[in-house]
Amino acid sequence: MHFFLLSLPFPSISVITVDKIFYYAFLFNFHLSSRQVSFELGEINLGLLEIKLDKFRNRTNGEVDITQLKKAEITNCNNYCRGALAMFLHFSSLYLQVGGPAYQKLTIPFHEMTLQQLAAFPCCDPDFSLITLEEVRLFLNSHFLACRALQKVIVPMDADRVERTVYLSACQKRYEWLFKMTKTLCDAKGVKISDVFDAEYKLCEEMKNLLPAKIDRMFYRGEAGLSL
Repeated sequence: MHFFLLSLPFPSISVITVDKIFYYAFLFNFHLSSRQVSFELGEINLGLLEIKLDKFRNRTNGEVDITQLKKAEITNCNNYCRGALAMFLHFSSLYLQVGGPAYQKLTIPFHEMTLQQLAAFPCCDPDFSLITLEEVRLFLNSHFLACRALQKVIVPMDADRVERTVYLSACQKRYEWLFKMTKTLCDAKGVKISDVFDAEYKLCEEMKNLLPAKIDRMFYRGEAGLSL
């Protein structure tokens, strides 16, 4: 079963859907080899999202005008966000403390969760003994890329102010947790942050300081979300 997924004919990018990605991901038992596959499938979802968004990107300022997206296109983009979140959260869940609060919440597979359920899934401390030195960067990056996926969720302009800020609020909490966890994990493993997570760590600090004010402006003043 380890190599069953790798031996399958992978569909071309033009016909990949989130459902197909989930299908390939869950064809085999999740153990050591599935960690890498889950991570890479998360990256594929983010890559497909960027390809989709590029079609609507302003060539002058590089920003996406979401007013130009039809409802179906917004759903498509958010499905890629959901796919990325499901895969990165699955990856990080393989390091959870057995019996811990996040572990106990795993009542349904990540690929069956809604976008709202994925956004609300808690960040909990992993079992450090399960993370090898080679996996420190991958573990931290799985959470970092989950944050990036949350930033990319598109909420319709006519949504109420609570709905418009829910994903960015979840993103803020994950950045704050990751900023603290990075130092704790790196200290425990005896590695330097600058060697494994330097640029990402600095961005975590920047975002955890920037997002509270941004969320307040979105909630109280109706400001648009972050640039896609």
